Amino acid sequence: MEQARTQMQQIHAQARTQMLASLSPAHRTAVANLIGQLAISPNPNPALAAHQIDAILTQSEGQSILRTHQAAKAQMQTLHSQMRAQFESTLTPDQRAQMEAHRAQFAQGHPGGMAARPSSTDPGSILLRALGPAREGHMRGGPGGMGGPPRA
Repeated sequence: MEQARTQMQQIHAQARTQMLASLSPAHRTAVANLIGQLAISPNPNPALAAHQIDAILTQSEGQSILRTHQAAKAQMQTLHSQMRAQFESTLTPDQRAQMEAHRAQFAQGHPGGMAARPSSTDPGSILLRALGPAREGHMRGGPGGMGGPPRA
């Protein structure tokens, strides 16, 4: 689990670096200013900030952010599948049956599963999540993670 967490951190860090590299210096500064304003706002509005970021980005920058996000997401899904398969291989038949029962119970209460969660996939929202303030404990086990504001 620790190795997988480290690999996920590396994927996030690499994606963040690639996203920043895809921005012009002027756009990096503008995005940083927007994120800073969001951080000190008495009434932060992440959806508005994401929209403002979208307005700043060129089409090329936006496409680069989307490609980077999709590649990182695919790497994370592969890693998650490998981790899950490795974990499940250690279970006894009884434990596996218990886990399947819990999955079935979850599926009844959550049609569509975790995929049903709304997620903004515009470049501004992706960039805001990748560069914004971290949520305590999100992905990196504490401050400094890739969390960012809640999805709009």
